[in-house]
Amino acid sequence: MFMGFLLHLLILVNPSICSGYFNPDTTDYHAYGLKMAANNLILVESQPDNTAFFIPFPPYNNVSSGQQCSLDYDDGNDYVYSIPFLPDDFLVIVVHPTGQFALGLAPNFAIIFNPSGSPTLITKTSIWSNSSFTPRAADIDTNFTIVAGIRANSASSNVLASVVVYLIDNTLSHIYSTWTYVPANNSWQSQLKFSCYDSWSVKYTMSVDINNYNPTRVLVGVPCVNTVFHFIVGGGGTTLNLTDQISNANSVGFGKGVASIASDQAAILANIYTSTFSSWLSSQIRVYTQLPSTSLASTPTAIIPNSQQPIPSTISSELINLVSTPSGLVVLDVSGGILFILSTPPSYYASADPNLAPDSIAIPSISTTQSCLAGMMKTDTGLHPCSLCPRGWRSSVGSINCTVCNASAFCPPGAVAELSQTELQTILQAYPYYENPDTTLFDDVLLNNVFHIGSTRHCVVVSPIFWTLIVLSPLLALIVILLVCQQCSRSSHDSARMKTIKKWFKRTDLVAEGEHWIGGLFTLALIVLLIQIYVFANNFVFQYPAASVGNSNFACDVTLRNALYDLLNNQQWTLNVNLINTVIDCSSISLCEIIGTSSIALSVATCKNVNSVVKTTIVLSNDAEQLQIVINDINVIGGVSVGLTGPGSTAG
Repeated sequence: MFMGFLLHLLILVNPSICSGYFNPDTTDYHAYGLKMAANNLILVESQPDNTAFFIPFPPYNNVSSGQQCSLDYDDGNDYVYSIPFLPDDFLVIVVHPTGQFALGLAPNFAIIFNPSGSPTLITKTSIWSNSSFTPRAADIDTNFTIVAGIRANSASSNVLASVVVYLIDNTLSHIYSTWTYVPANNSWQSQLKFSCYDSWSVKYTMSVDINNYNPTRVLVGVPCVNTVFHFIVGGGGTTLNLTDQISNANSVGFGKGVASIASDQAAILANIYTSTFSSWLSSQIRVYTQLPSTSLASTPTAIIPNSQQPIPSTISSELINLVSTPSGLVVLDVSGGILFILSTPPSYYASADPNLAPDSIAIPSISTTQSCLAGMMKTDTGLHPCSLCPRGWRSSVGSINCTVCNASAFCPPGAVAELSQTELQTILQAYPYYENPDTTLFDDVLLNNVFHIGSTRHCVVVSPIFWTLIVLSPLLALIVILLVCQQCSRSSHDSARMKTIKKWFKRTDLVAEGEHWIGGLFTLALIVLLIQIYVFANNFVFQYPAASVGNSNFACDVTLRNALYDLLNNQQWTLNVNLINTVIDCSSISLCEIIGTSSIALSVATCKNVNSVVKTTIVLSNDAEQLQIVINDINVIGGVSVGLTGPGSTAG
């Protein structure tokens, strides 16, 4: 009944749309209005590019494509809207919940179409209190209709038009209540001029939804002011009261579609466009659950797409409207693709991931029912995903509620098991080495430290060349004294004494092999220098390993260390990566090495799940590698531990 009535109504208004000068883009599913309608019995989509209606029937699933059909337009030149607008005027169509009649609402007239018995068409004029009002969206309940649109302001107003919401009776005889949007002072909405409001534009589209489970609750989305309004209908369906409103920062497009999923659940299509609506930027479906009886929530329960509910590749990322049914939520994309997200019971979630579906068809894409992942729960019915167990709680697959953990156990958010705190123990057996010196050859180390006198007291005291000069200075002074005495005294006794001293110095001359007595003086200084070098070298040898030795107080640079670099270069390293408190499968873990702009696939040496800890080992081929670990899984990970191990080795 609903199918025949809806198609009859759409084709009925079509001839007046197909004027000679009206040439719409049939591939643009965003143009003019919503092109689908749905309930628990049927889903109908108008496909202008195919000049046909696409009609799937329940039960909605991806098992078979035999539960759908197509119905061609009567005329290939027809252009049919689900919510149509005339080329010069605006026309909005709503169907009574029981299918008894439909209303067509336009700026200058309204129609009531009754298909029962002999179809009748009643036309009325002068419906609106302001003749400039143009309806943009509407929804109907058993006793009343909500219409949202734009009306012109007076010539003295700085703003050309205003957003208006009407509450009218279903016989089109009375306007029970009128609400006009007044933006807050100094807000960016107060600066809007509503230019070109009198011609159809995506910028001024709106959405209306009367809650089927509680008809006193009404949602009105106005994307141009980036706001969704929540109304309560009182007085037996005769009063309209604004009780709440939410917006999405300073962007535009929020409220492109609104839908009630349950008495306390709602979905809002949060699009973001450029300020002029010339370009689309992003789309999100925000799901709200456990709403208060008279208001909305500032924070959504979930945002689609998410890790559990990705948008299928067959659906465009640009979403343009929502329609709720008793089974769930129907989403329309800009290319005419349909995504049906089915409501699921507690402990299950609706997944649109085609990899989890037993079979798939291109249109519509229908979600499948999946059990909640381990570490998650879902306590109520709805199309929202499962939520993480809080800290100190855990759950297994398909849980309605989480189970409290032992107080001493490690149970992070999303825990799948009670784990001992020892899994978090940090083992530190490696010590950082000091920065490598500029020179590593022992000869260079000696030259840099033996023949160097620093500027600090410590450097002077430990400098070998300093002590050599200390010894050499009195000897040089003695030589000077002897030479002076030799020149001043001509006695034979002094001459004999000088000869004895020179003879003794010649015997100690190791530099010139006893040829010059002055060489003996330098030999004494050289012996002192060699002793200093030996002491330095002996101390330097024992400055290893760096982890177990103290400061090098024998050198000017106290951080000087003796590093055995060949041991480090030959060390075989193994990278250990443990995923803690998770049920991730080893097959979902892949590894590659990043080299410049390319990558090379590597293999994991070992991988196993031991008491909810996935332990993997990776053998490294070099001391320095850039690795990328990819985990292709949406299961929760409670923690990650990373460490290096290697076999022991000693030398020397």
